[in-house]
Amino acid sequence: MIIKFDFKDIKIRNNGVSLMEDENEYHFIWYEAKDKENIFSMKFLDIRSFTQNMVTTATDPKIAETFVTLAKSNGEQYKNRLPENHSTITCNLIYPCRGADTGSIYTAPAMEVKWHIFYHDDFFFFVRSWTGELIHRTQVSFENNFLVIRSIDSTRNELRFNDDELIIREVDFLLKSHLFKIHIPHPVSKKMIKEEPLRIAISSFSLYGSKACYASAEDTTIFTYEKYVDLVQSTQNKE
Repeated sequence: MIIKFDFKDIKIRNNGVSLMEDENEYHFIWYEAKDKENIFSMKFLDIRSFTQNMVTTATDPKIAETFVTLAKSNGEQYKNRLPENHSTITCNLIYPCRGADTGSIYTAPAMEVKWHIFYHDDFFFFVRSWTGELIHRTQVSFENNFLVIRSIDSTRNELRFNDDELIIREVDFLLKSHLFKIHIPHPVSKKMIKEEPLRIAISSFSLYGSKACYASAEDTTIFTYEKYVDLVQSTQNKE
């Protein structure tokens, strides 16, 4: 099913941030899990026509300054810190990875990307690129060429996910999409997925910027790095 929206001179304001878009036609496409062309085997909404065409500008000079400063940082200021009002969630996230260099392991290259990831003293720190807010801290270990995460310290406030499953899915998505550069569905809540596609796209862009391509309320952790590699190899063999 294809849902069309025509937009002209869209301006969305959020916490002093203006998102501006020129005249374009957007196509929001729903895919069912059993659709032949659906490589993820889960229901999702393709919002790329929106998120890949948005241009973000900061109306507050302090936001732009924070973004530039963090982009040059090694994240040492987050060592020994915990997210505000945090709670600890147990999980079992495993990825093929031999190790990580201390410091910045992912730097947002532009303001359309909303996260930085730092690594210090066996912890990953997930930080919002515009504000510098520490959202998640995960203790990591490297075992037999695998990266293992058993727990997540995550901030709790009314503007963030307060569902443990969604928080786990978000950390999983951030690692796969930012660190491992895999285009996979990003998490949205079961409530959000019932909204109009435009609202889903706006919310997704606010959370994940241009990394938001496919919105899903299902368990996005099931699409593993190994499945992605198998898919790429299978596609290459067919060519």
